[in-house]
Amino acid sequence: LETACNQADGWPDDLFVSVNLSPVEFKKGNVVARIQHALVKTGIQPTRLELEITESTMLEDAESSLEVMCDLKALGIRITMDDFGTGYSSLNNLRTFPFDGLKIDRSFLSRLEESDEDKAIVQGMVSLGRALSLTVTAEGIETSAHLQWLRAVACHEGQGYYLSRPLDADAFAALVAQ
Repeated sequence: LETACNQADGWPDDLFVSVNLSPVEFKKGNVVARIQHALVKTGIQPTRLELEITESTMLEDAESSLEVMCDLKALGIRITMDDFGTGYSSLNNLRTFPFDGLKIDRSFLSRLEESDEDKAIVQGMVSLGRALSLTVTAEGIETSAHLQWLRAVACHEGQGYYLSRPLDADAFAALVAQ
């Protein structure tokens, strides 16, 4: 978390860094204090940090999870539900928990070109996210056809090898500078 925040501090102000928050980290009683400490230590604005949390992370203790998420939101941090559509996805969780976005799991895009069912599911997820004013990110964009189709259904954001291979901090800084 600190490393990611440190690196983002050197980026243009309109870019944010997204960090996966593991279930183990989330369940520790001091998660808000630890994140607050990282923000203060690195100097990054809370609005430039997005935490990705899987739905299963929240299910064990929903009341405590909601409290932690509300505290993080009060700091100005963005929260995204990671791997949406897998596991125990409940639409009620989109209404109950203070999410800013959802990430459509890559498994739905892997068969997009040959599966009308997967197209319908992804289009439904994008429409649902947009209707709830959530930023929708599609994981696993591997082809031009994926990207074109996601643009056609008005998906907000995407990630995948078609857009860029994973980059180290220096290579990313060079990309941003371009």
